[in-house]
Amino acid sequence: MSKEMERVEFTQEMKKDYTILVPNMLPVHFGFLLKVFEEYGYRLKILENDGQAVVDAGLKYVHNDTCYPALLVIGQFMDALHSGEYDLHKTALLITQTGGGCRASNYIHLLRKALKKAGLDYIPVISLNLSGLEKNSGFKLTLPLLRKALAVLAYWLLLYLFAPWSLLLLFLTGAWLPSLAALQILYPALDQAYGLTQRDADIEQEKR
Repeated sequence: MSKEMERVEFTQEMKKDYTILVPNMLPVHFGFLLKVFEEYGYRLKILENDGQAVVDAGLKYVHNDTCYPALLVIGQFMDALHSGEYDLHKTALLITQTGGGCRASNYIHLLRKALKKAGLDYIPVISLNLSGLEKNSGFKLTLPLLRKALAVLAYWLLLYLFAPWSLLLLFLTGAWLPSLAALQILYPALDQAYGLTQRDADIEQEKR
């Protein structure tokens, strides 16, 4: 049986009620992109578990000669799956696959091997790639989705580069912001780059 036949496909039916776990590789970028995918009907959850438990899970399910980033990414997945927080029969995993010579193309195979070792090989693993390496009927990167995702990343880059000025603008015009939701979307990214906190945003909004 080929590897393609052994792979568990993420189907259109699964899209309706499955939670897709995403490794916390780029928390700021992924946080913005998550909103885009939600608009297209996907339920994504960026993992936040970390610490020694993630390392231990990686060492348990991945060979210790594997590169450390792969060990951490797979360890974070496995630690989350064993946390009891998720319904494992309604959960899928999402991981990037470059398709090039980089070892990152093999993360997905290492992850599936880890799932099999843990008796969880019924969990679908979705390959996020732009080269047609793997296809899933329930997960498609359509042109409108990609356009919106690129636009979101462009806005994030502008926020990052011009954060001091954009912060000043936010504080000066805060009275005209439609709701606290606007700050709640913008501040997590600025928090990562400049050490701001959601609490500061809430306090500032209350003052107005």
